[in-house]
Amino acid sequence: MGRCAKACGIASAALAILIAIGVYNTLLAEDMQVEAATPDLSIFDDFDFEKAVDRLGKAVRIRTVSYLPHEVSSPDNFFALHHLIETSFPLVHSHLKKEVIGKYSLVYYWEGSEIDLMPYMLMSHLDVVPVENDTLNKWTHEPFAGHVIDGYIYGRGTMDDKNGVFGILEAVEHMLKHGHKPRRSVYLAFGHDEEVTGLDGMSKIAQALQKRDVKLLFAMDEGGLISIDSVPGPDRPVALIGITEKGYVDVELTVEMDSGHSSMPPRPDTPLGVLSNALINIEAYEGKPNIEMVAMLWGHLQMKLPFWIRFILRNLSAFKPLLNYVLSQDPATNALIRTTFAPTMIKGSDKRNSLPISPTANINVRIAPGSSVAEVKNIITDAINDPRVKVTLHDEESTEPSPVSPVICDQFRLIQSSIMEINPDVYVAPFVMIGATDAHHLYGLTDYVYRFAPFRATKEDLKRFHGLNERISLDDFRSGIHLYYRIMKNADEYEAGPRREWASQAHAGHSAGGNTEL
Repeated sequence: MGRCAKACGIASAALAILIAIGVYNTLLAEDMQVEAATPDLSIFDDFDFEKAVDRLGKAVRIRTVSYLPHEVSSPDNFFALHHLIETSFPLVHSHLKKEVIGKYSLVYYWEGSEIDLMPYMLMSHLDVVPVENDTLNKWTHEPFAGHVIDGYIYGRGTMDDKNGVFGILEAVEHMLKHGHKPRRSVYLAFGHDEEVTGLDGMSKIAQALQKRDVKLLFAMDEGGLISIDSVPGPDRPVALIGITEKGYVDVELTVEMDSGHSSMPPRPDTPLGVLSNALINIEAYEGKPNIEMVAMLWGHLQMKLPFWIRFILRNLSAFKPLLNYVLSQDPATNALIRTTFAPTMIKGSDKRNSLPISPTANINVRIAPGSSVAEVKNIITDAINDPRVKVTLHDEESTEPSPVSPVICDQFRLIQSSIMEINPDVYVAPFVMIGATDAHHLYGLTDYVYRFAPFRATKEDLKRFHGLNERISLDDFRSGIHLYYRIMKNADEYEAGPRREWASQAHAGHSAGGNTEL
């Protein structure tokens, strides 16, 4: 009994020490939220918001729909949107340099008074996803009408992402009306094919700027939003800034076997049976989780969370197995911590009584940061473990996971403080973008690439993205305009960071006013 008591005493003492260390680590936690001052928005006292709403409604009515990569099905619609932008924002077009890239994408350059300061970029996109004809009767309001109903603007593009295009331009136009000239130069970039890879739009914009040796202080695209109920723990909504995005690749599985008539199926396996087993094996595969990104999100909120959650976050290594299990149970959080594999299409025979010669299936893969397109093929091949199944990557439209942009830096804090100035009731945190944006094309211009869309959404609202009854509230559209204004004002006051010795080269071709087409 003596030895047992001694062992128990040692174990208890060790546990007490570990708990004490854990508590000490927890007490060292820092508050990552900033104290944002109440901004001066008096410049908007004479702003005609009703006309701004009307302009966005007109943009929604122009069907700039993207269907397939490298294909613009309705060029005239994009030209009509260009014309609407030009007539809606005359000061922008008389003071900023405009370029048309890839025929349909737009870039504006607003030259600052101190040309040697590193510029930055605000981004959105002109195109929208289609509305399927068989869903039209499920829309409560016409998807391409831009109607204002009960405090919301309805229609495709109100969330994704004409609200961003017009929010940015409204802010710049109004600043010009009041005689503002920025201290720091800014690029406004609006791609035309974000919904179908961005290879002809934002990718070419980035390439054009790289040829001029342009380097950006930061770039901000659409992305995260103000989540009302998707982040458990905090007592406020959380503005989520995307600091990276998952990669993307479609993988085709093909089985080529002798077939024949369905009355005499081969044994032991039919071609479609082999393919089905392959899909089952892929769905059963669970890749190695990486909770670092989720930990970073909650780490930014840790001082606003209960002590026991802070204790777990500050002593993550001891709780990783538990967190991995908990996060894996919900599809939304599971997608944040690992590469996901989703079978989306399958094709068998064209006749009911014929066995397929070469059935195929498509797997849509969202690749977690730290993995790669090449690794995906190895994972799928190993998971299937059947040489009869051919694995083919559609890598012409694939994207690698983007680099992770810094969080402990002035650029992130600039955006964070701007958000909290306009939305004093929210917290701000970084997160992983599950979907793809145009932002991943920008890493040749800057390491500081962020993704944020200035509106609020519940879990139910998230279904409106690319879905039914897309809408944005009038309050959110107004606050978005204010946010872009504050980002531009705060960027002018930003003092840290290098000045650009290459200013003369980057400035070449950027005279005020006029148009250039590349």
